[in-house]
Amino acid sequence: NGYIIQKHLVGEIKIQDNKTLPVYLFVYVLIFGFCVKVVMLCPGIFSPYPHYGRYEPHLTQAIKYIVTCTPTTAGDENKATTVRNLVGCISAMPRRLQCRYHVVMLDETHRLEMGVTFQRLGEVVDAIPSGGPDSYQDMITDFFGAWCEDTKKLDLNKIGAKAKVLDPSVMERVCGKGAYKKLHK
Repeated sequence: NGYIIQKHLVGEIKIQDNKTLPVYLFVYVLIFGFCVKVVMLCPGIFSPYPHYGRYEPHLTQAIKYIVTCTPTTAGDENKATTVRNLVGCISAMPRRLQCRYHVVMLDETHRLEMGVTFQRLGEVVDAIPSGGPDSYQDMITDFFGAWCEDTKKLDLNKIGAKAKVLDPSVMERVCGKGAYKKLHK
């Protein structure tokens, strides 16, 4: 007949909450999974970032050029840090590339010594002997790849502005002599 008994409407209300062990475990698993996913999606943290697994040189035919930019700041970067960054940019060039590959240095403070450093690195690239277009690219890739491997473990404590004088072994790695010796053997 539609009539509700009053004692069913008024009384103590049991408050429900989600403060139980299964809910806490579920939330922690979600947060942990999200953190793992974020860390694994950042290339280079746990594994090196390789080129695309199915890279084929003909994929670069339709591209006019590829530009890689490395910025420099006046903070904790000196010429050694800049050279290390530029070597990394050049070593990232894919093999048998069929378009132009440009490396750009962005010096926000317009320091003359950084421009001279970039010019000297260009002279190193020009000094690499050429045995044809394909072998020249391979020689550049091999040399700068070895140079990059030689300098990638150098942190700013060893080559940054805080390091007033570079250790001779560090200097040999930064200037590329170590990579040249390894490839020359």
